[in-house]
Amino acid sequence: MVKKIFAVSLLLILSGAAWADETPPVNDAKGVKHAYQANAIQEGNLTQAERELLLVIAEDPHNPYALLNMAYVYQQSGRNDQARILYERVLELRANPLAELPSGKPARVKRIAQRGITETGK
Repeated sequence: MVKKIFAVSLLLILSGAAWADETPPVNDAKGVKHAYQANAIQEGNLTQAERELLLVIAEDPHNPYALLNMAYVYQQSGRNDQARILYERVLELRANPLAELPSGKPARVKRIAQRGITETGK
């Protein structure tokens, strides 16, 4: 049985609309926002988010939520090549857990990553 992990507070719309300036911080099913820097990203503190996310990724390089948030931080700070690398890492993961969208609908993290790659221009 595949364990479904729902993320909280993903501010990303995958209905075909562009991400615009919305931030997509994701969290685990327990709502551990600090681990994935959702609050820092929402507040625009990308430097803090980057610093903390790098620590999480160093500890767990296969964490799709940390990878997605770090990719988004890179994307928002104009580092599309680095963002694309992390989105591609998410696509290479064996796991493809769910993230909850603001609408309450779930989306697979790999779908979010694919959308991120599209948004970075390649």
